Amino acid sequence: MKNKLSFLAPIIIVVLSLTFACKPDPKNEEELITTLKLSFTNGGSTQVFEFKDIDGIGGGADGITDTVVLDSNKVYAMTVSVLNESETPSEDITSEIRNESSDHQFFYNVSSGLNLTHTYNDTDANGLPIGLSNTISSGNISNGTLRVNLKHQPEIKDGNQNTGESDIDVTFVVYIK
Repeated sequence: MKNKLSFLAPIIIVVLSLTFACKPDPKNEEELITTLKLSFTNGGSTQVFEFKDIDGIGGGADGITDTVVLDSNKVYAMTVSVLNESETPSEDITSEIRNESSDHQFFYNVSSGLNLTHTYNDTDANGLPIGLSNTISSGNISNGTLRVNLKHQPEIKDGNQNTGESDIDVTFVVYIK
């Protein structure tokens, strides 16, 4: 009996190790993102532009991306909302990003020729940008693209867009009139 147990002990240890090692971390569970909203406020006026793909990126249906149209030579407060609208009621993922801000960062890439500048207005506990609250300044009349890329960087956030995985990556066509 002792020989049987000594033979089975290493197998039991390996099975238990694999069982517990493969358990997903619920804190870093990926969310389905169906909607990304950019809200631009100047004075008392707010314009909202969105990307929506109700079955999520990579699903069967194509997403719809609004064209962003901004006035020239203005300063806008831009906020970002992230939703899962495949559920009823829809799930607002923005608060989760805020709560896990040390693991997330939005990156904003402006194409050359587009007279637009971006500044972060929020930071995480480590002083790195989050990107839920921003300032956008438009220049003279122009057009181009604004790429919005939300990176998930658990325990590796370093302010580098090439670090981590993209939770959502959308390119908006932008016209400054």
